[in-house]
Amino acid sequence: MVSVAILRDSYGRIVGGEASMVQARSIDVVEALAIRLDVGTAVKAGLTHILVEFDNLNLVNRIVSNDQSFWKTAAVEKDILALSLKFSSCSFSFIPRGCNQAADWVAKTFRSSTCSRDWPINVPHGLKRLM
Repeated sequence: MVSVAILRDSYGRIVGGEASMVQARSIDVVEALAIRLDVGTAVKAGLTHILVEFDNLNLVNRIVSNDQSFWKTAAVEKDILALSLKFSSCSFSFIPRGCNQAADWVAKTFRSSTCSRDWPINVPHGLKRLM
């Protein structure tokens, strides 16, 4: 599976991002790894204020409430919370799956090897249409 992080500024423009292949037996783990990638990418980019949006409501609720009771993702959620402390402001928000089309596009094209490795810098036309 593919884990995707897309960094956008307050105007919705892509300012960075990453995609990587991950091995996991659970979609919950893959989604938690994607959030950790999001937050870690923002740390590397030197951002100070971030809003992390994703479409897994249960995962949002666990991270926001610091509830690490779901054993499959508890370690990754702990990493996410530790990384979140590196920001002046860090919040997590649920968005419907339909609002996550850009990340889905990157994941599909990355998986099929049709996405250039420099997609965050030279944003492909297909991705621009979704932004």
